[in-house]
Amino acid sequence: MLIYVPDLLTYEIANVLRFKPDLSQGQVQAALNSLYDMQIRIVKGSRKVVKEAIHLAYLYDVTVYDAAFVAIAVNLNIPFIAADDKLSQKLAKAPNVNQISVFA
Repeated sequence: MLIYVPDLLTYEIANVLRFKPDLSQGQVQAALNSLYDMQIRIVKGSRKVVKEAIHLAYLYDVTVYDAAFVAIAVNLNIPFIAADDKLSQKLAKAPNVNQISVFA
């Protein structure tokens, strides 16, 4: 299975780890290296995907950041699998969206 994520995710993860007092700079860098080693496909923002993310954010009342994951799925014609119940409820009618429990 391939996993696609917006490039902003790497910064978000690095930022969360950076503010964990028990982690050193080296540990944060090692954690990000592990993320890259997982062969997750990091998708750079494009005009088309950002435009779709903004549209979905307004349409479903979610953040543009959350909508970016769906926009990538729509653009690649692949499923977006949501583990967050609240988010998946908001996106229930959005294209390509599935709740993770469907696959359990």
